[in-house]
Amino acid sequence: MTNGSAAPIDFYELAQKHGVGLKDFKHQIEVQCIRRALIESSGNISEAARLLQMKRSRLSQIVNAEPSLREVAHAE
Repeated sequence: MTNGSAAPIDFYELAQKHGVGLKDFKHQIEVQCIRRALIESSGNISEAARLLQMKRSRLSQIVNAEPSLREVAHAE
């Protein structure tokens, strides 16, 4: 998870610092990572799925359920 030179991220501390529960924290991480992959892949869901190492069908489900991600995926 780390490259050996950096300390691991303390996700618990981050969640506590921002007053976010685990469910919301996981959702924020997921949306942020997917948004970044979609931007890097110019909205291409297949390429974003490859970058995220996940199945395209699952990524498509998530994107279609999240309006803010749909905008990024279908932006031209």
